Amino acid sequence: MRILITIFITLFFLLEINAQRFYCWAIEGLNIRDKPSPTGKVLGKLKYGESLDIDLRKTEFSNYYKELFLVGEMEDMSADINFSGSWYYVDYEGTNGYIFGGYLSRYPPFEIQKIGDDIICEHLNGYFKRNYNLISHSIAEFDSSYHDNQVRTFVFKEGIMMIDSNSDKGMGYDLIFSGMTMNEALLLIKFDFQLFKLQKNKLRRTVLEGDDYYGKKVSYDKIEINFPAPSGSITIIDTGQAIIISIWGSC
Repeated sequence: MRILITIFITLFFLLEINAQRFYCWAIEGLNIRDKPSPTGKVLGKLKYGESLDIDLRKTEFSNYYKELFLVGEMEDMSADINFSGSWYYVDYEGTNGYIFGGYLSRYPPFEIQKIGDDIICEHLNGYFKRNYNLISHSIAEFDSSYHDNQVRTFVFKEGIMMIDSNSDKGMGYDLIFSGMTMNEALLLIKFDFQLFKLQKNKLRRTVLEGDDYYGKKVSYDKIEINFPAPSGSITIIDTGQAIIISIWGSC
């Protein structure tokens, strides 16, 4: 009897570590298809904000796919930044099929409002306060030639840290997420900076001429995004243990 209990506990543990909860971050929802391909027949849809548990052992690693997030600098397609990932086999409300993992995240999504063609997204501070447990908050002040500056540090139980700083030359903050993926970081940046203007049906040249944001994939574990603030940058670094997102903007 004791052996059977041990086997049951072991099997339960293995199932638990292979199944993970994911949230849909695609504003228009994610289609569930009959095969791991964007050409597969649509069987159902996972709406924005909805979650489902996925058995990662059934991931179709051979069916890798990517979708444009932000164009690269100087129309260099090799510098494009993409959402990329495998197709997951899912069982969602009785529908069995495949869903693209590029817009799925283990982190709950931002609250949004649709007003006509505009999308209003909650602020990052509100997102953290709503979803995560703050365990410490400290403020360090230092003098400068123009005004007082502050560095505020927030630490959350879930392995998340935010360091918010202001200086004479501009503002910036660093976000550290333990165990986050590059895709999950891109999703957070997309909503934090409200990058909803880049439609897939736009021509590449039109996107470059109409938007001031452009990206550059420096290496497989580092991405840079430039934006007007009047000038600013976002750097995402994957250390293997955590994702570090650094945002800086000049005054």
